[in-house]
Amino acid sequence: MRTLSAPLRNAGGMIFEGRVPILLPHRLIAKMYECYRESFMDRMLGGDAGNINRFWTAMENHPAYVDHPMHTHSRSDHRKFGIPIGMHFDGVVSTGSGRKWARMIESFSWSSHLCKRGASWFRNFLICLVQKIMLAKEGADTTMNCVWRELCWSLYWCFQGVHPDRDSSGTLYIPDDGWLYDVKGELLAGGYFLVVWTLKVDLEWLRDYLKLVGAGVMCALCGANSSDVPWTGCAFDCEWVGSVWSDAAHLARFPNRHKLLRHVPGVTIHAWVPDWLHTKHIGCDSYFLGSILMALFIDCGLAGSNADKLAFIWNGIVDAYVSLGIYKDRMTSLSFGMFQNARSKAPSLKLRGNVMKRLAPVLRLVWVANMDVRRAEHRNIKLGLDNCIEIDRLLDDHADLYALPENVGIDLKRNCFEFCQILTALIGHYHPGQALFNFTIKTHYLMHFGQIGMYMNPALGACHEGEDLMKVVKRLVVSSAGGLDMQGQIRKAFAKYARGLGMDLDKDTIL
Repeated sequence: MRTLSAPLRNAGGMIFEGRVPILLPHRLIAKMYECYRESFMDRMLGGDAGNINRFWTAMENHPAYVDHPMHTHSRSDHRKFGIPIGMHFDGVVSTGSGRKWARMIESFSWSSHLCKRGASWFRNFLICLVQKIMLAKEGADTTMNCVWRELCWSLYWCFQGVHPDRDSSGTLYIPDDGWLYDVKGELLAGGYFLVVWTLKVDLEWLRDYLKLVGAGVMCALCGANSSDVPWTGCAFDCEWVGSVWSDAAHLARFPNRHKLLRHVPGVTIHAWVPDWLHTKHIGCDSYFLGSILMALFIDCGLAGSNADKLAFIWNGIVDAYVSLGIYKDRMTSLSFGMFQNARSKAPSLKLRGNVMKRLAPVLRLVWVANMDVRRAEHRNIKLGLDNCIEIDRLLDDHADLYALPENVGIDLKRNCFEFCQILTALIGHYHPGQALFNFTIKTHYLMHFGQIGMYMNPALGACHEGEDLMKVVKRLVVSSAGGLDMQGQIRKAFAKYARGLGMDLDKDTIL
């Protein structure tokens, strides 16, 4: 672990030169390979070096694969030494212990796509943390610019597979730089090198930091927008399907796109995969399942007062949980306010992703027991639930595959598009009178999610593992709050993480 000099903003709004703790990927893999070879094999290669060849064989139909610079790598064969990794960027809310403030912390982490064993947080490595309120956003060099420059520099040399011959500002190392000069050009990890294959971010990060979405409603993956190419189209051959970006077309449209897509070899627009968690579970499902609860409440002829209706629906949900054998990640109560939000255009549920995922088959049982089979819109709700559940089943059943079998990929795409078509029909029926169901940009990204399943497992771009690491980060930050300012709190939390990671890596040596 080292600290990076960067401009920060204090509580009074003044800019000062501060220190941001950072654990650079190229130094971590070099240390792991040199000192913790067993952990390197486990966490980087999934316990079997043959996984590298299996992964790249599965990616042969990926649009970024054919022209990727790893094919002409000067030092190593990518099918033997190219380790595919995913980068996760997100914010986590951390409440100061004993204080009256809550702060959002921006975090950076990464993981190997080859490691699928152990706890999800175990497979991810933290890069850095910074308090969002401390970000200096004005001037020639912002806090994030400094972090990105350092990270892109590290990832560049991770791809080269050798120790850097210069620092992140481009200054060549000289003998006075000591060991940095002595090791320059030497292999980082015995010939292994890292290939950034996925970027795991939510839509806020995509817009605010990666800058891959323009003003208004515009898709980052195709030419769909709110004017000439409607992003609400959901036919299999709708206009936006033919406007999916090639990387060359995207670069021409956005020549100043983020540093990651300009300075790290092989990182293209295809590296971003709409996140399964944010796009579906706490995106599309939030509105869809919330509207179904409202439809049960107002459109199924339930008798009694509002309290009686809620109690009836809740009893049906509890019975369905038991019937399906679901005993964790369950809703614990039901109130009208949970799915009726005055600030939202349509009912929406605010639940954790896993709770939302497990709720879909539960609501299907409740809906089937109370629907009117003579009504087309009620039958459509059932069909939409079938699509919703099938999308998750297809991904869960093939979670260990790098690419989905062709028939599974076709089924995934069909279910994603059919879900959106049914949703459009339901909106047409219920709006504007009852305003149930909603079609958002996340619904559009769900169709991209299905298309991506034709050439890779889109779950590779899911944020679930990174989110689990964020839970650990939150506990670390809260436990480090006592007696420290915000900068000191982050540095203490990151030091705890670094020590814990060192102990975890060292256990193989001790044992």
